[in-house]
Amino acid sequence: MSRPFNTQELQQCLDEIAKIPISEVKYYLLLALNSIKKADAHQYHDFLKELTYLSIKLIRFLRSENATLPHTLLIEINQSYQKLREFSKTNTKAVVVGYAIINLGATLLSIFTGVLGGLVGSIAGLIRSIWDLNNPLSYLKDGAITGFAFGAAIGFRAPKKIFKDELTRQLKFCIDRLEECLLDMHEQKVKPFTYYKTVVKTRLLKECFDNNKESYKKFLREIQTFQIATLSAQFVSENLEGYLGHHACIILSLPNQNKPELIEFSLGESNVISRRLTQHEERKVTGEKIIEMMAFHQQLQETQPCTYNYVLTKMKAGENDCFRYIEKILLCTGQKTTKLQRFDGSENWIGKNIIGFFVEKLSPFKQNVFENGPCYEQNQSHSKLSF
Repeated sequence: MSRPFNTQELQQCLDEIAKIPISEVKYYLLLALNSIKKADAHQYHDFLKELTYLSIKLIRFLRSENATLPHTLLIEINQSYQKLREFSKTNTKAVVVGYAIINLGATLLSIFTGVLGGLVGSIAGLIRSIWDLNNPLSYLKDGAITGFAFGAAIGFRAPKKIFKDELTRQLKFCIDRLEECLLDMHEQKVKPFTYYKTVVKTRLLKECFDNNKESYKKFLREIQTFQIATLSAQFVSENLEGYLGHHACIILSLPNQNKPELIEFSLGESNVISRRLTQHEERKVTGEKIIEMMAFHQQLQETQPCTYNYVLTKMKAGENDCFRYIEKILLCTGQKTTKLQRFDGSENWIGKNIIGFFVEKLSPFKQNVFENGPCYEQNQSHSKLSF
């Protein structure tokens, strides 16, 4: 008979994760904790203990301002990660062999469904161009690219959804991402967070405050307003509006600037001035929090750059897309996640019933994965994580 986790143990782990300085690794630790909170404590108690221990070690590692850290600390972090991987039960022989077989089948299926999707998309684009009396080549190209990408995604993810255990799938995602983050830190691919804060401060002092340090300090102390908003996703063309759900971004209004500053995961800067915002959420935070968000956005550009290569080879809707990017920014800077939706029912029939359906059903995580999970309780002096 399964046993639920002790709430105090979950909270203890959560408290340690909350102490970790702003970093990408913090997000995946939160995601891993949230994944096991309703699992059988008999099976995953060791995982929870190791997650807490790893968080404690990462606090020391990421808080250090020294260029050189004790070599033993790096060894301890690596050993803790290896134990965490073992306790996650995602690296057993049965799972590894099963994943290899499923991945091979998924790859072959994705090629077939990608080509099929490209053909269907091309035909659909051609029909729409004739209906709208527009350039047929443009619509054919957009349909082919979108159809291939969507078809390949379905073919690659459907077998995993059908044959893989959901918790194992979630934990493997977290463990793999943690490994990438730890490798980036070990190779010093990512600079300390203070470096990015200094870069942002230097730029804002010059561009927004005319090098007036007192005005800048006042900005940091005072309450500022920012928006989390969505626009109809276009992907590679405006012809695709209504088919692909919504694109999320954070809109900042900085002093003495003619246009808003955007935090987003996008191939190009979104036009939030002339385009209609489809969903909207307003937040009030200190100016210091705005700086943290901007600095973290810069740091993430080192590991998650939004390039065509990244989008076509690594991005997966529901896992590391624009919504997860915004969620990462918010949670790791001590804020609640957004309630804005990737698909909110305002899409056209294809977007709502086909693309939206498969994106939501095939992702290992629900969009509102953190809605009833760890969240931040805000007060004037600090932010506290709680269940």
